[in-house]
Amino acid sequence: MLKQVEIRTAKFRAARANFQHRLSLLRSALEMAQRQQRREAIEALSASLRQELLRLMEASPRKAKASAQCSRGKRAICRSGSVKASGSRAGLWTIATPSGKYHAARLTIGGVVVVSRATRCLQEAARLQESVQSLGLVADTETEVNSSLSTGKVEKRLHLNCAAFEHRFKAAVAKTSTSGLDLGLTFRLVLDLRPWVGKKVQSPTFASLEAALSLRKRVLEASSVGWPALRSEWIAWMSAQRPRGRWRSCTRSRDEAEAAAAAAEEAYQAERKSREAKRQSQKSCKAVAAERRMALRMQRAARRAEAALARLSGIGRQEQASSCGKRRCSPIQKGARPSKRCLLQGPSVPFGPASVPALQG
Repeated sequence: MLKQVEIRTAKFRAARANFQHRLSLLRSALEMAQRQQRREAIEALSASLRQELLRLMEASPRKAKASAQCSRGKRAICRSGSVKASGSRAGLWTIATPSGKYHAARLTIGGVVVVSRATRCLQEAARLQESVQSLGLVADTETEVNSSLSTGKVEKRLHLNCAAFEHRFKAAVAKTSTSGLDLGLTFRLVLDLRPWVGKKVQSPTFASLEAALSLRKRVLEASSVGWPALRSEWIAWMSAQRPRGRWRSCTRSRDEAEAAAAAAEEAYQAERKSREAKRQSQKSCKAVAAERRMALRMQRAARRAEAALARLSGIGRQEQASSCGKRRCSPIQKGARPSKRCLLQGPSVPFGPASVPALQG
């Protein structure tokens, strides 16, 4: 009897632990749901389960929002502290023409693209790349290296250090030119117009570094004004005379450049609206799917919590019944089991004076 009570007590403890686990999962699912979803799910619970859930919430209130904000702040600090400046590296540019493949070295510093002369010999192109790579010394801790000219804090720093940048750039180009290797350097600017037309644009090519730096200073001043000044500069680039008509470099008239800029603006605005509508549609679909998943999760958690509560209640009733003596053993079960009677044995005769006539007859 004692062993049976111990087994039932262990079952009750296991059922209680399982119910507590299911109840905590139900609580987590309800906390992650929306307010209307949470209210409907709580109303669908049984009265006993709602009472147990209320007891759990009163016994252990959570403070998850503050901890989540603290963890997000720590992650943001870690990300901001792990930013590293990337150095500039001259790349090898291959141009395919009907007469063959040409190779040139190209490097971008502060929005200025430096390109060497083109050659068919790959080994000579590698030497040009090494020479152009030495121009990367211009990008030191005082000057930001950027692939294109754009508006923002970077351009403000570049505008403040414009004179120092030009001085170091000219010194580096002069030092590279005295190396004895004919580099044939050309310069052009790359302007980032993605916020307005969705692409980057390039200026005409300059053989003089002075002209490229002068244009760079003008572009920095235009970027501080805004899009109208940058648009006028871009139209001037498209309508400027090109040194040669190869490799898709063509000169447009003022009206053609104006029409091209207007078409680029309209196309980008239409693409932006389409992309925004697609993003909103995807966002709504994801929200509906997330709501459906959350509803299924709450239903599953509530169903399992109800089953665990029912099992716990059943085991509790059984233990309560056994402790109150409703299932006591009978005296026959307590005594020894009677021996089986043999089938060949006759009926038993009562012993006494009344049995004598029966035996005589």
